[in-house]
Amino acid sequence: MASTGNPLSSAQSIVIFGDSYSASSSTWVTYLKSSLNDTVTIHNFSVPGATVDDDLEDQLDRYLSLPSQPWRSSPKGVVYDIIEKIIHSADILYTRAGARNFIFVDVPPIDRSPRGININIEDDPSGDLESTLERAYTSYPKLRKQADERNKRLGEKEEKPSFPSPNSQTSQITPTSDNSTVASCVAESLLGALNNQEPLFVNGWQKIFTLGDDVLVKTGISAGSEEHEILSFVSEHFTSVVAPRPLGYMKIGQLSFLFMTRLPGQSLIQCWSRLDVSQKQLVRTLLDDMCRELRSLELSAGSPMGTVWDPRRCKDLRRYHRISSGPICSEAEFNEFLTFSDIPPRHVAAGYRKWVFSMLRTDHRIVFTHGDFHPRNIMIDIDSGGSLKLGLVDWEMAGFYPEYWELLKAFNTRTMCDESDWWDYLPPSILGYDHELLVDSFLERAFLPF
Repeated sequence: MASTGNPLSSAQSIVIFGDSYSASSSTWVTYLKSSLNDTVTIHNFSVPGATVDDDLEDQLDRYLSLPSQPWRSSPKGVVYDIIEKIIHSADILYTRAGARNFIFVDVPPIDRSPRGININIEDDPSGDLESTLERAYTSYPKLRKQADERNKRLGEKEEKPSFPSPNSQTSQITPTSDNSTVASCVAESLLGALNNQEPLFVNGWQKIFTLGDDVLVKTGISAGSEEHEILSFVSEHFTSVVAPRPLGYMKIGQLSFLFMTRLPGQSLIQCWSRLDVSQKQLVRTLLDDMCRELRSLELSAGSPMGTVWDPRRCKDLRRYHRISSGPICSEAEFNEFLTFSDIPPRHVAAGYRKWVFSMLRTDHRIVFTHGDFHPRNIMIDIDSGGSLKLGLVDWEMAGFYPEYWELLKAFNTRTMCDESDWWDYLPPSILGYDHELLVDSFLERAFLPF
């Protein structure tokens, strides 16, 4: 007799693959069917002794050859594509990251939402919406009460977020010798000081705090170690490039802390519209001097591109952050990285892909690059006499990349609605790569998701 408490009893169809574990008529499949309601249809493709390697593909082929399959009542569309991406992502996590437990949370019933009711009206303007409106009207107060009670319980248990205890395991990169006293004082009073102030800047899971007038600390989960290495590299190799000086790096529990000097002034994005033409031209000249010095450092042939620390990796931040799986030692390999994605892209004809790939050059100079050249990452300081000084911040994406990369990454942040004339004052030394920008726009469409 079917059990009404069995959660599978509410299903319309159940498809079974794998091993039935018995050649007799009595298997776990028949036992399952006996425990369900008669309205449940079971499609059984399992056979005794079946294995994933030898039999699963054949079972799937048999299932897909049916004139109509369960779960195929809806045409392919946005929902189907989303589900396909979710399953593919889970497969990547399972095979590459060793994940074994997954929770997939469905959305609430969308037919109860205002948009859902709208769709009902559009589909059938003469239809009776009384039952839909009554269900929404009667269920909402109950759901709201449950949510309020749940939030109240969570609020009673919730503790104020805080930084780790000073007793947590701590590791520190030795600060530069001439700043050891400063770094030691900062580290000693760190936890108490940061708990008692608002961050200067928040970017996702990263926060930047001020420590006095001259020191900044960037915090986050595994934040700062890469930028610490880059800032050290910049201070050692470039004399005229103004950048924060690294003071030290510390990890307490899961949180990381990067200490660095604070550049004076404000970000260029805050005051660009107030600058006159002569000031904007001076900004362009000063930035060009710094870019020329950065780009004068070329990578020797065969050396790993990208980051300046081990393990050497290339990065590409667009709609999501991609990092190469291993070292890349040529522009041809870099092009392969640019055209590869773990997330399935939209369908593109093979000929179109081949055409786009054929336009990617492999003979650019590989030069040191900031990688996020934007007014928000440029500090400007104008004194009372009108003297103007500039500095570059946020070096996380810096490294050795093809010579067009600086311009490309700058234009990645430009939108069609951006009316700023900043783009007319870009440093001349990074210009001249219109072909690469155009090809990259095709590349994004052909190879990258979303």
